[in-house]
Amino acid sequence: MRQRNAFVLLDVVAGLTLIGILLAALTGVIVRHNHVTATLADSRSTTAAVEEAMNRLQAGAPPAPTAGLSLKLRRLDADPVDGRAWVEMTGQRGRQRITLAGLVPEQSIASWQDVESANPRPAENAGKEER
Repeated sequence: MRQRNAFVLLDVVAGLTLIGILLAALTGVIVRHNHVTATLADSRSTTAAVEEAMNRLQAGAPPAPTAGLSLKLRRLDADPVDGRAWVEMTGQRGRQRITLAGLVPEQSIASWQDVESANPRPAENAGKEER
């Protein structure tokens, strides 16, 4: 009889050990899932805010200030289309950075405070020396 109890105790210990290992693995997966879910939510909200800013700029209105969102506008080296220029808008909120490209009216670009020129055209660099 005594040997039978020893095997039952060994089975119980092995079962509890297996449950502990599975519980630890499941806890890690749940923590990682929550982190990824929060990161995706931040990415979606940043994308929506940058899209809204680009839409407002395309409509000729200045982008509305959004809490925690920094926006940069960069004019791309492409020919204008019907009074609209190609721009690249980069928005950053926390560690999320989203970049969109689109056509924006020239007047909207002129009123923007932080415009960088990407790949200036050769005519703009005429007469300038490289050092």
